[in-house]
Amino acid sequence: MNKKQIAKLGVTLGLVGAVGVGGTLALLSAQSNVVTNTFAAGNGIDAAEDITLFEHIPVENAEAKDNPVTNKYNDGSETEYKELIAKVGVSYSNLEPNMTLDKDPAVQISEGTADCYLFVKVDSSKFTGVVGDVEIDGIYNTGEEGYKAPNWHLLDDDQNIYYYQVGDNKVIDTEAEAFVSDPLFETINLGMNAALYNADGSSALDDTDNIEIKAFIVQATENGNWEQAVELAMNENSWK
Repeated sequence: MNKKQIAKLGVTLGLVGAVGVGGTLALLSAQSNVVTNTFAAGNGIDAAEDITLFEHIPVENAEAKDNPVTNKYNDGSETEYKELIAKVGVSYSNLEPNMTLDKDPAVQISEGTADCYLFVKVDSSKFTGVVGDVEIDGIYNTGEEGYKAPNWHLLDDDQNIYYYQVGDNKVIDTEAEAFVSDPLFETINLGMNAALYNADGSSALDDTDNIEIKAFIVQATENGNWEQAVELAMNENSWK
């Protein structure tokens, strides 16, 4: 065999080797298991079920208090019977000067709701503007003796927005049980000079002369988002 033939043979063997690697003599291989990451959001907030703004209907009749009516919040949970719960407000009639009206708006947040911050907004401008001599007991966080809502704190005086805080903690945690706030206030006091009547003796009030209260919750994130929650609460569009 001359050198030319040897060179040719070498090339042929090389080609065979190359075919073997890609075909009959394939490299060992194996496919691993597939690791799939799934992502699920935590507990959210359902406005229709997870928050209830309510107050108790004053019941003077002893028999009515014994009536086995069950109070229910928006999430369907039941409360211990105290007096009937009103979710749309209470109507007051036969008002007179120097009268005290029971009114105790409070908020329930259902069990399992996402950690959140709680705000309320009170618009009494129309009612107090007409009547004049009116005091809403407990709404103002002045720290004075007799203040009845120590866990409610004024956020913005112009819009009458308040937030809920117990001690140093602003976050409402409902993992173990539902949350029920302290009443925002307990009574409305009409003064002796309350302008309830027109000059002809007719009522100075109409259906628009209301005290309107709204509640608003903002999810609290693990790394803290109080500033963002406040920004939302201060935005008028959040309350519409």
